Amino acid sequence: MEWGEPTVLQRIDSGGVPDAFKDLVSQIQLLRRGQRTISGCAGEEILATLPTDGGYRLHQYEWEAQGTELGNGMKPTITVELESGMTRENGVPVRPRLTDEQAIALFNAVANSVRLRPVSASKVSGSEASPRAPLGTLAQTGTPCPQTGWWTCPEAVGNEIEGGGRQRFEAGTAMPIVQVLGKQSFVERMTGRQQKHSVNTIWKLVAYDPSADNGQGNGG
Repeated sequence: MEWGEPTVLQRIDSGGVPDAFKDLVSQIQLLRRGQRTISGCAGEEILATLPTDGGYRLHQYEWEAQGTELGNGMKPTITVELESGMTRENGVPVRPRLTDEQAIALFNAVANSVRLRPVSASKVSGSEASPRAPLGTLAQTGTPCPQTGWWTCPEAVGNEIEGGGRQRFEAGTAMPIVQVLGKQSFVERMTGRQQKHSVNTIWKLVAYDPSADNGQGNGG
């Protein structure tokens, strides 16, 4: 997004919806909208659910704080988004596993974790570093990893997933989708092939990496 472009609420309120989409727009349910300041960043948010042909609704939440002109690194544009059910099977969105309240709680947790790192030529000492994210922290596919460590997901229970049931992610990297592996048939075992499908998920922090010092404290 470029500096000076319409804000989240301005884009929603701008109108100009083609007639072919007006019926769909009328079915959008707004759960929350308005101004919201996070970590000193003034922004706007809109939390809505969208209808599907399957009779269930999808979550689409967004918070955005516009940056300053010329991409000033001291005040960048920040966007937090949460979408559910967007992985498609045969062209049909997957039914969300989260209720509206659970999705809002997850969105709030992710949005409230936004922090702007202070810009300094000197390194922050271990005693001054920000604390670790607590065990049990949740992070959705596509959001920045809040803590270097070992993570798991609901799909790891009763299924084989690519990379294993516990995976190590570095702080700041995008949380990945999950590749759920299907059971191999005899022919697939012979050919070395295995079916798999991609799933957007919610990762959970289950252990710290004692060998990693990513500026998030020593966890003492």
